[in-house]
Amino acid sequence: MTETELFAGLCDLSYVGAKVSDDDVRALSENMPGWGGIYNIPLAEMQGLGLPVMNLGPSGEAPHKRDERLHLSYSLDVLPELLKRAVREISKRNS
Repeated sequence: MTETELFAGLCDLSYVGAKVSDDDVRALSENMPGWGGIYNIPLAEMQGLGLPVMNLGPSGEAPHKRDERLHLSYSLDVLPELLKRAVREISKRNS
């Protein structure tokens, strides 16, 4: 198993395992209309949590778009076993 830091979206896990620098915060605040007024991401709090995150889910192309496609063999065969194994391994380490 290898770790890959690639996720082209924002999910609930992004709020607990954010690895952002002060430069990231500055760039975001300078480029997001309504930052701090209409919309705010609690980046300082997220940095403070520093929780490890493992995002396991279906794989495919064009997520959340009209032409979204799912890799069925991975999503239906590989992923369920991967999730079971991950839960077992993490449970062993935390008991």
